[in-house]
Amino acid sequence: MNFYETSRQVTVLGAGMVGVSCALALQAKGWRVTLVDRRLPGEETSEGNAGVLSRSSLLPFNRPGLIKNLPRMLLKPGPALQVRPSALSLWPFMWRFLWHTKRASFDETTVALDALIQWSTDVHKTWLAQAQAQHRWRDTGWLWLFQNQSAFDASAFARDTLNAFSVATEILQGTEIQTLEPHLAPHFSQALWIKDAASVDNPGAVVKAYVVMSPDCLAQRPEGAARKAFDDAVRSQLQAHVRGLLAPYEYPKEIEFIDQLPMTTTGKVQRRVLRLQEEARASATKA
Repeated sequence: MNFYETSRQVTVLGAGMVGVSCALALQAKGWRVTLVDRRLPGEETSEGNAGVLSRSSLLPFNRPGLIKNLPRMLLKPGPALQVRPSALSLWPFMWRFLWHTKRASFDETTVALDALIQWSTDVHKTWLAQAQAQHRWRDTGWLWLFQNQSAFDASAFARDTLNAFSVATEILQGTEIQTLEPHLAPHFSQALWIKDAASVDNPGAVVKAYVVMSPDCLAQRPEGAARKAFDDAVRSQLQAHVRGLLAPYEYPKEIEFIDQLPMTTTGKVQRRVLRLQEEARASATKA
């Protein structure tokens, strides 16, 4: 189905990895998608996240044993849990969250999450191939690091759950950790290497690679002199679409198509280069 022919419309707020993935999935189902963000795609949270797809993520935070450890976690806030006093107004949600620490809920959730993670991994491999960004993909796994034996022992339930799902893992000792990751500080006595995990080396760049002109539209785009007329028609369709969604001062008066965005080595758009290119184009037009 052509992206511009469907009458079903949806607006996705946020052009990070989650928003762009939702937009791509909706577009594949025939929806006409408008992606809205205050910055360019991939330049907020997705620019600095880990970019990991790991089957170890099948473990939800609200798992059996959480309620027993909750007082200690509340009295000593850390990366695992921080609760602001204002969050107490959300007690209905918090109650449901804790209710699902039951074993039956945990078993149901882990099965669903594992299926979703494995499916998502296949989808992202396909999208990376379509975006010609396969070089970003790394099948090197994911490490859980432990500074002492008590921390490692505390992970027994999580490790047993991963084993139950046949997630490929390997326990590493100090020297083995350094061999695998030489840049890690030698503070960790043990690690769990999650081998059923992959990552991308630049999440922000991957998001940008995903946000391109739709394949249907690119397939119809002609070469030579006919391209200008085609681009003008697409430009008019885009402007007509956003006119009813944006304030008058936000409405794009001009839309230009370029084959590739100028990027830094870290995956950021070089806005200065874009401005210089536009200035050069404007000067050439006047001349």
